Amino acid sequence: MSLKEYLFKILEPKFATTTARNRVSFLLKLAPKDATDLSFLKDLKTIKRRIDEYENVSTKANNLNHIVKTIDALNQEIKQTLIPDNIVKFYKEWLDELFKQKELKRQNNVKTENDKEGFKMNIDNLQNILDTQFKQFNNGKNITKAYLTKLSKQDKLVDFLRAYQKLVLLSCYVYQPALRNDWGTMIILTNLKKQNNQQNFIYLGKKKSYIIMNDYKTSKKYGKQIIDLDKRLVKVLNKWITIYKNTTQQNPYYLLYYNIDTNGLNHNDPASLSMIIKRASNEIFNIDYSINDYRKGWTKKFIEMPNYMKLTKLEKNRLHMLLLHSTEIAEQDYVRV
Repeated sequence: MSLKEYLFKILEPKFATTTARNRVSFLLKLAPKDATDLSFLKDLKTIKRRIDEYENVSTKANNLNHIVKTIDALNQEIKQTLIPDNIVKFYKEWLDELFKQKELKRQNNVKTENDKEGFKMNIDNLQNILDTQFKQFNNGKNITKAYLTKLSKQDKLVDFLRAYQKLVLLSCYVYQPALRNDWGTMIILTNLKKQNNQQNFIYLGKKKSYIIMNDYKTSKKYGKQIIDLDKRLVKVLNKWITIYKNTTQQNPYYLLYYNIDTNGLNHNDPASLSMIIKRASNEIFNIDYSINDYRKGWTKKFIEMPNYMKLTKLEKNRLHMLLLHSTEIAEQDYVRV
């Protein structure tokens, strides 16, 4: 059994799918290549150095929390202690200290430099840039099946698909209120009867298009959410699906996002989407915006609407729920100085 399989076996029964996936992804980054269990967590010096590589206290706390929660789950699973008690105690005391620092930072009500970057963002300007990028892409030529075949014969198809997917990914955060990395988990739904309550789906209908969110960071608090899609985004996504079909001769299962090479299109781990978004943003907008920056940009757009202060509490909640968080969290984040 690989370490990845081992971790999923321990974590999937105890946590939401997204949470389990994020924990597995982080622990795999920490683990030596030959690791088959969590015994590498005994190496406090190495683990502390790796955690301290992150400057942001919230990131440190979240990553250390992955370790602590996984150790707890492991101890419940195997009914014995793989990680010595003194090491577990160190991790938990360290985590408590980081949580205190995180709370103190929140109470001080100060925006970090990263926060400021997101709140400088002008979503309308980015939408205009993206509109232009799509119009100019491929010199405005239609992307037909014959054209894709021609690119393949010229060994230009991989670069073409990679470039187009970057624009599609950015459109999910610029045309639509920005989710987290959930776009990497979205399953294309053609029959509404085939949905379940565990996964995330996207339905692109003739009259109405929307996403169905079951598995996301705050799902235990807010439950299933259905979010309508922007018409511009629907147009982009339908075109992307057509390109996928014409390239692979198959219907895509996941909407996004794919590792694209000469072997075809293979679905990527959604946890790595944040890195791809920063790279694509830097290439298109000349700033390496993160997913969190886009979420802050949308928060800013909502709160700075001319009629925002006249909205009822319910109307504000509906607006901010497009970002899958509360009005209180959004406004608290926005007013920090």
